Amino acid sequence: MPRPKVKPQDRRRAVKACLSCKVSKVRCNAQSPCNVCVRRGRENSCVYSTETRSSSIATPTVRDTPSVANQEYRNEETDDADSIPEFYQDTRPLRVSSYDAETACQRSPTQSRTLMTSKGEKVYVGAASSLSFLQFVRQVVGRCTGSCTFTENESMNLMLEVPQHQHNESPISWLEDEADLQHSKRLLDASFEATSGILDLYDRDEIIGCFQEHRSEALAQGNTTPTTTRTDFAVACLALAIGSQCQSSTTNRTDPTIYFAQAQHIAFEGFLFDPSINIVRIFLLMAFYMLGACHRNAACMYLGVAAKAATTLGLHQAEQYSSCTKEEVRVRLRCWRSLRVLDTLVNAILGRTTSTVSMYSSIDARDDIYVDTVSPNSRSLVSMYRLCLIVENVQQQLSGPISLDPAVAEKLLQKLGKWTQTLPEDLRNFTVSNTSPLASQKDRELVIGATHVACSYYFTVAIVTRPFLISHLMAQLQLRQNNNILSIPPGDAERTAKLAEACIEAAIYMAQICADAVQSNMLHDNMCILKAWVFAAGLLLGFSLFIEEGVESTRATVADAYNSSCVVLHHFARLSPQAEHYYGILNNFADAITKYHQQLAESKRRSTGKYVYRIFSIASEGQEGQTQSEQMDSLGHAEEDGSSIFGGAGNVDEFMRLADEEDEVGLANFWNEISLGTQLSTFF
Repeated sequence: MPRPKVKPQDRRRAVKACLSCKVSKVRCNAQSPCNVCVRRGRENSCVYSTETRSSSIATPTVRDTPSVANQEYRNEETDDADSIPEFYQDTRPLRVSSYDAETACQRSPTQSRTLMTSKGEKVYVGAASSLSFLQFVRQVVGRCTGSCTFTENESMNLMLEVPQHQHNESPISWLEDEADLQHSKRLLDASFEATSGILDLYDRDEIIGCFQEHRSEALAQGNTTPTTTRTDFAVACLALAIGSQCQSSTTNRTDPTIYFAQAQHIAFEGFLFDPSINIVRIFLLMAFYMLGACHRNAACMYLGVAAKAATTLGLHQAEQYSSCTKEEVRVRLRCWRSLRVLDTLVNAILGRTTSTVSMYSSIDARDDIYVDTVSPNSRSLVSMYRLCLIVENVQQQLSGPISLDPAVAEKLLQKLGKWTQTLPEDLRNFTVSNTSPLASQKDRELVIGATHVACSYYFTVAIVTRPFLISHLMAQLQLRQNNNILSIPPGDAERTAKLAEACIEAAIYMAQICADAVQSNMLHDNMCILKAWVFAAGLLLGFSLFIEEGVESTRATVADAYNSSCVVLHHFARLSPQAEHYYGILNNFADAITKYHQQLAESKRRSTGKYVYRIFSIASEGQEGQTQSEQMDSLGHAEEDGSSIFGGAGNVDEFMRLADEEDEVGLANFWNEISLGTQLSTFF
């Protein structure tokens, strides 16, 4: 029985809510900006969706699920009915018994899709992206459980983008006195930490020298605005923008968009006519900043400019280095490797081709030219660079419509295994000091670089083995619904199961590493690449929990890792609307998992209860006639504060209080006291 309608005059909640409050499932007062966004210091990200809610899909029975192997998957945002495949115009329930194992080995289980930007433009994301996998998971969940918050969401077809501040090129006052100079050095340290293992474009002394030079020039002229707008000054501004972006407002005195606007103005002020190393640096740094600012498409475009500038300078050809000095070789190689790493990682996340994919690069095969093994950041970048050469090969294998052959997947995993043997020891292990709870800048840079390297490896393993996880889990669903009759040959099923196990194991390791780094106070509040990797891991773990019924201890491990990914995203959500969006998706997915397994349990009780009948039940007002699982589902949707993740609303309130007060010690104690497995271990 549906809930009784509430009269407008009796409504206690706002009719609409901003996107940030929707994904966080907290109460919004519908103001602009709302009270929640004001309290969290994110007034600029308080936006409201103008999209009307789509009609609900037909609710199938619990046994109904899509035939994932031999059907086309539509893009949810397509409005033209004529362009939708016939399969999707037929709303009759589908049976998993039509699963074709042979076709599943030939077709890619996930399909590319287009999403809408905030400006109404359609943008492409590839089949290997987590967003395409999310679409596939939503279809499976919708067919198994019916319509729910996870499968029906107003923002599911939007690519989240946060409006940017518009700043005039106002003078930057960070050079006025010694205190401002020291604050700039702290932001520079944060920038080195946040980009560790991904970018290695300059030395710390190089940027500090730029600070001091422009400060002396400004003071000599009696003002704080440098008159010489050189590209090295733009690089310094971007370093400060990235450092400011990843820190909370309580420790940061300046809006990062001011630094970025100054650098962006310099970058487009005639400098594109003359390519230089600094142009490559500037556009790489702007791309990294845009990722943290939730503008992934802008980041991809900036990467394209950086790639063209790099090839114009010949950074990709080894023979061009013969006439360079040792220092010039060092600078050029650092720029090229940073470009290759960031370009590969970003496009692997979005399932797009890299900006350098069509270039023949003789430098990629020449590790002997120059390898800096002195600084931790250089060591982590070199390791990441070598990994990205494999990642690009993986992307090329996954870009076609044909799914990976198990033999090809195993060869790629062997390549990745050989790469792990080349990692230096400090990228494998790190011991947190018990006597010093606050990490030093050197330790933080090392740990973040090692975390980036490790997670990129696990992410690569996951995207290689994800098609086999899908085949394995859908076969398990087929077994459940067809009286243990499976059409996959036993040998292929065993091989697929091993690759699927590798996929889940990689996701577990990724979630655990990031949770350990958060608990050790090593990560910043906004990590632009890590949040996408953690979200990808959470989707894989959730899909496994949704379908697979394995050993209790194994499911508990997967459930703990799933909750760890939610905790990490909730940590990043303090500064990142994109992480908050990811957290909301995984929170809704957890509700769908709970609902589905409650339905399965109730179905089993009905099938075995031939001699015992339920003759009396107690329901709350408005729930008369509902089954127990429906009542539990209603209660689950009533929890709008995300308490299911933390095991109770009181824990959420305590977490939000500690987060708002930036109480790092209190947060560390909170992680030690709370059980990460509360959310799902109750049901599994």
